[in-house]
Amino acid sequence: MSPTLRYPQNTQAGFTVIELVVVIIILGVISVVAAPRFIGSQGFDEIALRDEVMQRLRAVQLSAMNGVASDCHALVIDSGEFGVSVMDADPCPGTLEHVTDYSDTGLTISQGTFGFDRLGRPTASCDGGCNIQISGATTEIITIESEGFIHGL
Repeated sequence: MSPTLRYPQNTQAGFTVIELVVVIIILGVISVVAAPRFIGSQGFDEIALRDEVMQRLRAVQLSAMNGVASDCHALVIDSGEFGVSVMDADPCPGTLEHVTDYSDTGLTISQGTFGFDRLGRPTASCDGGCNIQISGATTEIITIESEGFIHGL
């Protein structure tokens, strides 16, 4: 007869109710705090509008650097829309083209006329540099430096 080996029996078969409740509470807190940051669109509209305005500013700046000095090179931001002034406008800015309507987004943008000279430097109301603020759920800022560098913050 062979000897039988005895193994101690494990009396614990799973997690206790308290452990399960603690894990569920921790997962609930994490989902309430972290999920909106990854799922929601908070700030997306502001970033998209900031990028579009910066692209338009850079296009107007390049147009001013490559165009005729007497032409109008300006981006006009009004309440609810922004667009590029036609080049042969007199006085500058004139009729807007490539107009973007942002009134249905619920966002606000600093209003003004932003023009550039033949060296790409800002003129008129933005002479010496300025900021354009886009506000909504978050705030995005476009900075036009005095030497013409355009960047978003």
